[in-house]
Amino acid sequence: MLVGHYAVGLALKKVAPRLNLGWTFLAVMLLDALLGLFVLLGIEKALIPTNYHELHYLTFEFPFSHGLTATLFWASATFLIVKFLWRGNFSTTAAIVMSVAVFSHFLLDVIVHIPEMPLAGENSYKVGFGLWNNLHLALGLEVFVTLVGLTLYLNTRPMMRRRSKIGVPILIGVLILMTVGGQAFAPAPTDVTGPAFSWIGTTLLIALIAYWLDKDIKS
Repeated sequence: MLVGHYAVGLALKKVAPRLNLGWTFLAVMLLDALLGLFVLLGIEKALIPTNYHELHYLTFEFPFSHGLTATLFWASATFLIVKFLWRGNFSTTAAIVMSVAVFSHFLLDVIVHIPEMPLAGENSYKVGFGLWNNLHLALGLEVFVTLVGLTLYLNTRPMMRRRSKIGVPILIGVLILMTVGGQAFAPAPTDVTGPAFSWIGTTLLIALIAYWLDKDIKS
């Protein structure tokens, strides 16, 4: 799942309108950025199935980035970091929203991944509903929840600058094309190094773009 995660970042603006979209976008994709880093370091594994042309998805051994226990740790760490960095009355709200955004990644991934998401370590019980095995349904659901999130974002405030009102939907449209095209039509990667760098780079780039687009919303 890619753009579906960003749907949560969009929707959370309803809860914390003062929190820039770039931060929520970074939070919802934090686990994937960590996965990329851990794959490059050899701590976790991304595997290319021999029948990738039929499955259209990688498989993973990723207890430290995507396990339930790990996700709770990263969400808690996010709460503490944001609470410490943001001073004033808004800090608690921002910290809660950011930690929820981080944890939402696990919940959405459980829907689409095969049973490979561990509750604790790699050898613990693994969960996953495997919706990716019905790719059309998975991608359709992902696009639907993204459009719902975008609608909520656009209605967060009665007035917003044109850069936000036009730019954010364009960004989401690009992400939808990336998600559908990348999973339904892209060939199997030759190795996992490229995807690992992409998980890190895309997370940071999209967060920066969203931050710039969202920062000038009028009160």
